[in-house]
Amino acid sequence: MTDDAFAEMKLGDLTVYGEPPAKLRQALAVVGAHLRPTISRFFEGGNSLGSCVLVSLVLRDYFYRLGFTDAEVRSVIFQINRRKREELVHSVGIGAVGQKDLPGHWGGHMILVLPKAGWMVDATLYQAKRDHWEDLPGMIATPTFDFTTTEGNQPMAGFATVADDDKEDVVRALWFDNSANNRWRNTPAARRGGRLERHRRLVSEALIEHFGKWRG
Repeated sequence: MTDDAFAEMKLGDLTVYGEPPAKLRQALAVVGAHLRPTISRFFEGGNSLGSCVLVSLVLRDYFYRLGFTDAEVRSVIFQINRRKREELVHSVGIGAVGQKDLPGHWGGHMILVLPKAGWMVDATLYQAKRDHWEDLPGMIATPTFDFTTTEGNQPMAGFATVADDDKEDVVRALWFDNSANNRWRNTPAARRGGRLERHRRLVSEALIEHFGKWRG
């Protein structure tokens, strides 16, 4: 259960916190129903579902072609914790400042942002699942907070849930802007030309076909 500020709906694999406008809702429904199987079709074994860079770039291209021309990818820090009666039970962070790159793996986390609409999509949260918040969705869309700068690791979005209907047992999650971590540009998933870019384009084109014509 989320905060009263946000309604919650399930669109396939995607959990939506809030009430998106009609066209965005249709676009998100396609993501929830078709993103995972389509990526699995074009990338061996679906392993690329764990690549936040590749998945976010696919979403950027998809939303841009739907008319969300300000769609952008954004490096972020994702933090989630569980507190019971204000005592910290467990916490996890992805893309923290100072996190080092490993061979073949960028030390960061990436999401899609739609600044004009005031929404964001994180489609690779599967890596953050833990027993302490086993209901954490693997893909989330939620409104962004009002923020005017990308400096200083400002909080961009977040949500809170209560565990087992105990209002003193709370799971909170926040996304913080971390635009300074732009090393993702050097990853294979972001490289221009080659097989990965071609397959990214094929995935976004398939999503566009699933969306069809907008009749709003």
